[in-house]
Amino acid sequence: MRHPFGLRIGSLIVGCFCAAFVATARAQQPTIAVGPNVQVSLARAHEAHGEVLMDADPTHPDDLIGCSMIFPDPLTRRLSGGITYVSSDGGAHWKPTLYVGSGKMGSGDPACGFGPDGKAYSVYLQPAVKPEMDDVLVYRSDNEGDTWNSPTHIDWIDREYITIDTTGGKYNGRIYINGTGSAAPMDFPLTDYLHDQTGISIQRSLDGGASFKPPFKRLAPLPSWVLGMGNGVVLSDGTYIAVFGEQRDRVHIADKPPYSAPNSWLKYIESTDGGDSYGNAGTIGDWYMDYGDIGTTSSIVPVIAVDRSHGPFRDRLYVVWPDYRSGRGQILLSYSSNKGKTWSAPHVVDDDHAWPPPSKGPDDVMPVVAVNREGIVGVMWYDRRDNPRNFGWWVRFAASNDGGETFSPSGRVSTAPATINLQGQIGLVGSSSGGGKPYSREKGGDIHASIGIGPIFSFNGGHTAGMAADAAGRFHPFWIDNRTGVAQVWTAAVSVAGAAMVNGSSDLANLSDVTDKVTLDFKNCQFDRAAGTVSVDAYLGNTSDVALKTPLVVRVLSLDSGMGAAAVANAGNGESGPGAAWDFSQDLPHRDEGLAPGEVSAPKRLVFRLGGIRWEHDPPSATELENFIHFEAKVLAPKPIEQRPAPETGGKK
Repeated sequence: MRHPFGLRIGSLIVGCFCAAFVATARAQQPTIAVGPNVQVSLARAHEAHGEVLMDADPTHPDDLIGCSMIFPDPLTRRLSGGITYVSSDGGAHWKPTLYVGSGKMGSGDPACGFGPDGKAYSVYLQPAVKPEMDDVLVYRSDNEGDTWNSPTHIDWIDREYITIDTTGGKYNGRIYINGTGSAAPMDFPLTDYLHDQTGISIQRSLDGGASFKPPFKRLAPLPSWVLGMGNGVVLSDGTYIAVFGEQRDRVHIADKPPYSAPNSWLKYIESTDGGDSYGNAGTIGDWYMDYGDIGTTSSIVPVIAVDRSHGPFRDRLYVVWPDYRSGRGQILLSYSSNKGKTWSAPHVVDDDHAWPPPSKGPDDVMPVVAVNREGIVGVMWYDRRDNPRNFGWWVRFAASNDGGETFSPSGRVSTAPATINLQGQIGLVGSSSGGGKPYSREKGGDIHASIGIGPIFSFNGGHTAGMAADAAGRFHPFWIDNRTGVAQVWTAAVSVAGAAMVNGSSDLANLSDVTDKVTLDFKNCQFDRAAGTVSVDAYLGNTSDVALKTPLVVRVLSLDSGMGAAAVANAGNGESGPGAAWDFSQDLPHRDEGLAPGEVSAPKRLVFRLGGIRWEHDPPSATELENFIHFEAKVLAPKPIEQRPAPETGGKK
């Protein structure tokens, strides 16, 4: 029998049910039953996902919404897209109803939620090549997310969340979108991010998302800055509260634990009048934040939830966050029974133990908290106790039935872990910037290429995870793992003979730099550990409006690896390091005509050798695994003939 607040996750049901895990320390602790794991993103099973959020309809227990970043085929030349999934049967089956891939850089940082009367909302950032053109899109649905209206455009914020008042009170239906805002001092240019002041920015809508008021902003005084934006909640009386982190000194942003003192504060801000005004930010407590590995194994997002039940803890606030005060990542929780005026001392929710020295970890990350209609508090997180190298994770869950004072022993929700494969044939991912890449803010100049483990969220699944409690009291953890093989919603003297030549070779001396007119994209990246080789299919694309004649050559300027000594194995000119060149002339659709505007070459297999790999006695770090191969290159071709406008006809007037 399923426990009343048992879980069904995620639309492919994987194998058998998770085993129920039972709290036995005391009879009053909740019994937790977990339903089958469900593949939310089955309809897009071959595209990697990352960074998810989700919500449950406050009145219809079977209606759920989830949103994620999705990483398209490299030849689309977009960093990522955004996708929204909905379920109308309590999470047993899901379908994608909104895909957002517009904009030169694509879309990201998803947020989604339900309002009253079947309203649903999806929010996506749409970064532009020029920062001042960045945009935020707010999509509205009148039928539980089945179909979507054209988006409303609001002022740019970073890592946004959407909160809708569904209390039935005087602010019912009011929408709040909070995120990180910034402002540059007058003495510095807009692109000088080092001197930006960051803070919390909140925009609200009084008409169901059709329009939004100008943003309210509160900036942190330098040298501190807002970092670690969390979500918002609405209490039963319409009070809106959002939670965020503020790092004390941005100069030390990338310092790593162990810390001798807290480096951040965990804070909140509230409005008691529907967002017409806000008080000063309040402090929940100290935060030992690990931002240094946010791109790999850590996380920095706090999550707040409120008890909306009619039980003894009604309107109690709960905040969870990843904290490194113990020298490793742990999941902490504090609660407030008086709308944030005072907060409890932090409580450790995870129930694993530090590994014996010299090992460090495990680092538990990505906590999410929710409260169901019975006032039961549920916390989920990505747990690494069973991942010896501190890579990958299992999803675990613990519950509290006493207002967050104690928690049950945790148990696994996921039936399979997210993993990093270091054996046999290792799937890699290639990326590049510069050149003619449309979405690159470094457009023009040399191409910078990287080949490494997985998409950008391979080590932490993104910056957010999701969980909500539905109207029937069930929790719905929402996470990423890669059990299918795809992340789903888962430098003595040196003498040099010879003479200097343009492009380093007489064969290439007459060729021009056309790097700003092309892209270099990658597919089918792989590391063969036995052979010590990294191989990748490379595609050269013409993103300019002029034809590029042959020879069309990619020339390596620098080459390195985080894993060992790297060398090019199959360059057309026989070189194995800087100076190695591949001629793509034979790989063009029309070899005699060159590469026309908009055309893409056939794949050319690039092969690299790796020597001195230190795996047996010195396991690689996450950063090393991300950089199996890194090279800088330029693309050479005969100087193209630029198109010129036709001369004007007629005499002078």
